Amino acid sequence: MDLGGHSLLMTRLMLEVRKLFQVTFKMREFFGASTLSQFAVLIDKHRQQQSISAEMHQPALPARSGEWARQRMIFLAREAELPQYLAPARGLTYSPGGPLQTVFLTGATGFLGVYIVGEILKTTQAELFCLVRPKRGENSKLRIEKQMRHYDVWPQDAAWQRAWDTRLHVVEGDVTLPRMGLQDADYETLAHQVDAILHGAAHVNFIYPYEALRATNVLGLHEIIQFAFHRRIKPVHHLSTAAIWPMGVQYTFRERDSIDHYKLLNLGYDEAKWVGEKCLLHAAERGLPVARYRPGEVGGDSVTGRCVTDHFLIASIKGFLQFGAFPQLDIEVDVAPVDYVAKATVYMAFHRQPIGRAFHLTNPSRRTMRQALAFLRSLGYQFIELPFEVLRDRLVSSPDFASNALFAYQAALEDMNDVSMQLPTYDTRDAQHELEGSGIVCAPADEKLFETYFNYLRGSGFMPDPATQIAWEGIHA
Repeated sequence: MDLGGHSLLMTRLMLEVRKLFQVTFKMREFFGASTLSQFAVLIDKHRQQQSISAEMHQPALPARSGEWARQRMIFLAREAELPQYLAPARGLTYSPGGPLQTVFLTGATGFLGVYIVGEILKTTQAELFCLVRPKRGENSKLRIEKQMRHYDVWPQDAAWQRAWDTRLHVVEGDVTLPRMGLQDADYETLAHQVDAILHGAAHVNFIYPYEALRATNVLGLHEIIQFAFHRRIKPVHHLSTAAIWPMGVQYTFRERDSIDHYKLLNLGYDEAKWVGEKCLLHAAERGLPVARYRPGEVGGDSVTGRCVTDHFLIASIKGFLQFGAFPQLDIEVDVAPVDYVAKATVYMAFHRQPIGRAFHLTNPSRRTMRQALAFLRSLGYQFIELPFEVLRDRLVSSPDFASNALFAYQAALEDMNDVSMQLPTYDTRDAQHELEGSGIVCAPADEKLFETYFNYLRGSGFMPDPATQIAWEGIHA
C-alpha cells in the first residue's frame, strides 16, 4: 500500500489470485496475510481444505448466521476495551466553561470536513486548529482551500478571507501516530488551549475489512481520547455513523438506544465505527464528556448537487444503470445532504448541550425504492428489476464486470444479501428537537433532491446519459 496500492488494485489482485489457484478467500483473510510467505500459506490452506472430503471437517459458520454475528460482536466488544492509561490524571475532572473559543478539528480535508470548516468560520468566532496529515511538497492549509474550492464552498468575500487568514490554523500531524505526531511543545500548548475536539478523521472504505481500518478508526481514536484527557479535560464531539446499527427494515433505532447488540454489521467500516463509539462510551465512564453524531448516507450538496463519486451508493446507482438492472427491494432511500449534516453538527456542538447524547443526522423525510426507480425511469433510463442475490451473481459473473462501477466493491458484494440493502428506520426526534428554531432543515429525499444530484452527476460526465446507457442483454434470459 505504501507503494501506491489502493482498493481497486486490491480487488483485482485478490480476484486474479483466486482465479489462478481456484481457491476462495475473503478480503479479511487477504489483509491478514501481510507478507508473501503468509499469503502463500493462506492459498495452500484453502487448496488443501477444498481437496479434502467435506465429511472430514466441521463446516465453518456461515458469515450471515446469527451465531457468527454474535461471536463477531463479542470480538468487537473486546476490541473496544480501553487501555488503563487512557484516563485523566488523578483528581482531574471536567469543568464546563462558556462558549467554545478554541476548537481542534480532525478530518478537515474530507468531504464533510471542508463543510464543517466553512460552517465554523462563517457562523462562530472560534479559533479553529485543523490536524492535517502532511504531504511532501504540499502546503496543508492550501490543501483545505483546494478542497473547499473543489466542492464550491469557498465564499468570495472579505469577511471570509479575514476569518480564513486569522482564525484557521493548520497543525500537521497524524492521528495514527503517538501524540498524533506532534512536537511535544505543540501538543502541550494545544492540550491546554483547546476547549473541545471535533473528531471527524476516519478511513472511509466500504471494501476493506475491520482489520484494515483499525489503525485509523480505532487506534487513532485512542490518541484523540488521550489528548482529550491531557492537561485539561476537553469534550469530544465524534462523527460516527448510523451504520453502527444492523440492517433490516423491521428495525427502528432511537438515538438513546444502547449500541450493545449481537446482530450482524454490514461492512468492516461499520464494525470499526461501532468499536469507535464503544471506545468513547468507555472513556465517558472514566470522565470524558462525549457527544456522538451519526450521519447515514451523506449525499451531495442540496443546492449544487456536488458530491463524492467514490462512494458505494453512487457506484451502486451507476453500476446498476450500466448493467441495466436494479435490485427488487421494498426499502426506503435515506440520504441526507452534506450541507445539512455539517450545519447540524456545528450548531449542536456550539449552541446546544449535546454532551452525553447521540444524534441521528439521517433524513427525516425519505422516499421508497419504488419511487426512486420511478424517478430514474422518468429521466429515460431503462432497466429491469431482479432479486438482489440473482442480480449480484449475474453482475459479478458478467463478461464486462471489470468495467462496471461496482467492480471495486466485489469483495463487499460477495458478502451481501437482500438484508444488506435494507436500511432500518433511524429515529431522529432528538436531533430535530435540538435544531428547532435554528432554521436548519434537512432537504427531503424527494424528486427535487434526486434531480439536483443527477444534474450534477450527468453534467460532470460521471453518470451515463439515458441515450447512451449500456445494458447487458443477458439479464433478460
